[in-house]
Amino acid sequence: MPKDEETVPSPARYFGAEVREARKRAGMAQPELAAIAGYDPSYVSKVENGYITPDEKFISACDTAFPDMHGWFSRFWAESRKWNPSYPPWFEEWIDAERQARVIRWWEPLLIPGLLQTPDYARALFRAWQKSEDTDKIERDVAARIDRKRIFQPPDPATLIAVIDEGVLHRKIGDEKTMREQLEHLVETSMHPNISLHVVPAGIGAVPAAKVEGRPTPGVN
Repeated sequence: MPKDEETVPSPARYFGAEVREARKRAGMAQPELAAIAGYDPSYVSKVENGYITPDEKFISACDTAFPDMHGWFSRFWAESRKWNPSYPPWFEEWIDAERQARVIRWWEPLLIPGLLQTPDYARALFRAWQKSEDTDKIERDVAARIDRKRIFQPPDPATLIAVIDEGVLHRKIGDEKTMREQLEHLVETSMHPNISLHVVPAGIGAVPAAKVEGRPTPGVN
């Protein structure tokens, strides 16, 4: 029998679960930890749910906030960075280019772009594509995909200009909760100054190349 997906967490998901556990043991609310770390409470929530990769400042703040862990957060994260990412050989060249890029232009007619996906959305995709019960492999793939978002972290985040077809927003991937959280995440991330999201309306017909490249044009917003 395959392991339940909740028992095989990715590094970010496992880190977040430990932050939540340590916070609760200390009788601390999310806003309190956020104040100690110098972040908005929503950032703490995203870390605890494994939605984002924590940065070094937050990791260090966790060691300070929970001294009884004796620096576990920094040690764990440093060690987890040594784990082999689950990228297929043909994708390695793309990953190298993505890490060096200052501006990324992405046209996606079928799915939410990988750099904007939530863990659950990505998990539903990998489960469908692989059609296997290898939960460990799926979780490694999810962790690798979410880890790619580190290119958006300070001090020098990359810029993403993404154009998606309207049908992407209606295509149900996973269950209702997965899609609701994915769309909420899409709205929130599109408000970041370095992320620009354009939607091609379903009734617009043929799409000129300028729209695909993410340049502002009538009918794309």
